[in-house]
Amino acid sequence: MSDGELQNVPDFAAVFAALPGATALFAVDPPCFTVIATSDALLAVSHRAREAVVGRPLAEAFPNASPDDLQASGLTDLRASLAEAMRTGAPQHLARQRYDLPRPDGTWETRYWDAVNIPVPGPDGAVRHVLHQTADVTAQVRGDAAAAQVAGAEQRAQRVLAHLAGAVRDLDADGALARD
Repeated sequence: MSDGELQNVPDFAAVFAALPGATALFAVDPPCFTVIATSDALLAVSHRAREAVVGRPLAEAFPNASPDDLQASGLTDLRASLAEAMRTGAPQHLARQRYDLPRPDGTWETRYWDAVNIPVPGPDGAVRHVLHQTADVTAQVRGDAAAAQVAGAEQRAQRVLAHLAGAVRDLDADGALARD
């Protein structure tokens, strides 16, 4: 390549870091799945420095969630999805995941994520990397939970009103219990 051609070659790390979504690139070295690159967006949302993530195994870069989440399976589920993307060469969508994030003050924030793992083949067609893209769906999950609470309260209120209507029907004009 000439010097002019080299100047036109993009800086992969800079391009990847600038991606707008929370994205990581993993090596296909199970069970490690070493982090090759991350977007700035992923580092920002996870409150991690690039040096603490890039070049590190998945479990070290993104350990299991908060100790308050007794059913934390995010790391296990992610590893399984990465392995399946590697094995099949097809994108793998993870079921919605709870993955709590540590705050800078040491407390934990409950978060929910949708994710897809996309195999990236090399020139020979073999999967060389897996691209991991996530979407923070915490607001949607919380909104759905709030809507379910409202719907439940409305149903309870309707049952109470139905009982009250029956009780009022059993009263005479003076408010005494009517006798048949």
